[in-house]
Formats: sequence, C-alpha cells, structure tokens
Amino acid sequence: MTFDAAVPERPRLVVAEDDPVVVSMLGAQLRHAFDCVAIAGDAQSAIARVTEHRPDVVILDVNMPDGGAKRATREIRSVSPDTAIVILSGDETAQEVVDLINDGAVAYLRKGVEPATLNAELRVSIKAHRKLGAERAA
Repeated sequence: MTFDAAVPERPRLVVAEDDPVVVSMLGAQLRHAFDCVAIAGDAQSAIARVTEHRPDVVILDVNMPDGGAKRATREIRSVSPDTAIVILSGDETAQEVVDLINDGAVAYLRKGVEPATLNAELRVSIKAHRKLGAERAA
C-alpha cells in the first residue's frame, strides 16, 4: 500500500487486515480520500497502531490472527474512544456482527463494497461516531 503525504483535512485511517490483496485494494481505493497512517495484520498490532496514531477511523477484519475484530474492537474502544471502528469482512455470522456493534463498532461493510460506497460509509461512520460521543458527553 502506498501512502499520500498527510493532508490535514483528510481523515486519518488505520487498516487492520491480514490479507495483502485486500490491503492493496483498500490502499488503491482510499489513498486519495484518507491519510492511511498504518497497517496491521493482526488484532494486537491493530490495537498498537490505533493507540499510537489515534486515527479518525479504523477498518477491522473480523478474522485476523490474535483474536480478530472481537478482541480489537473492545480494546480499541478502551484506548482510543474517539476512533470510529468499521468492520470489513465477508465471512461472518449475523450474531458476530451484532456482537461487534454492541462492543463499539459503528458500521459493518462486506468485502468487495464499491470504492465510492466504502469512502462514503467511512465518512458517515466518523460523523456518526463523533455525534454519539458528543451526545454521551452532554
């Protein structure tokens, strides 16, 4: 994945995905709209990268090594509550999706989603997460 130079008005993104082909596709689809600040291939690395970079949004694959999105969602919510968590996967059960949303993810997208839809959904997720955070703080 290649990264464009940081642009302040673009949301910061961490991609947590263990499939290099998917990482490459996400990079191509998002590099002009987001500042991709880090990539992680397992849950522990995802937590560490989010802790380090405090991105606006993180994309988590459900079935990564080290506990997958289930572990990462819980811990990211704890260490970086301002980061919107978006789940991206293609092989999960309905209960897994519900559990991940209950654990703090704001959205779930299936792998293979169109680039324009992915971009729009990530931005909507960031806004929704910020609104929820403001409502909780009030």
